[in-house]
Amino acid sequence: MKQVDKLSIVEDIEVEYKKLYNECKKKHIEVKNGIDAGLNTLAHLKTLTLSQLDIELKNTVDDLLAPIILASEKQVRKLYVSSLSIIKKLVSYGLITQKHSNEIIKVLKDILTNSSEEFVQIKVIETLLRMVDQNIIQLSENLVNNVMEMCLKFFSFKFYVFKNLLSSLLMHLFYI
Repeated sequence: MKQVDKLSIVEDIEVEYKKLYNECKKKHIEVKNGIDAGLNTLAHLKTLTLSQLDIELKNTVDDLLAPIILASEKQVRKLYVSSLSIIKKLVSYGLITQKHSNEIIKVLKDILTNSSEEFVQIKVIETLLRMVDQNIIQLSENLVNNVMEMCLKFFSFKFYVFKNLLSSLLMHLFYI
């Protein structure tokens, strides 16, 4: 990834954070405070030189994930959608490491368990598709087992919308 792209990554994640912030309104103060901290972190990252940004971006993932974990615990659909967008971006940009994958899987499982909406479930599958890309995260036995468990849960929903996405996800797992 080019150095210049790092700043656009920060800005892209910041946009999603602002969406999550707006969804929190006055109801979810804890999450809103965490998002404030995340937005401050992102604002700080934008002031760094490109060489500093490359290092610091990877070091701030824990701070950026904290409000996402809090938001998923609230079990609110609007927070799920924004949280999933942020997670997907973090995964897509290669910022999620093996260390973070277990936390992400826990969040995805919580969302899957607490949401019966097709749109949210499709977002979970899309995020999982990115996570099983070995170019992004090195797959562990635990990660593969958890993804398989979630796929089985999806099959129990009997929504035909998932058929192609799940097939793609499973084929990706089996051909690794």
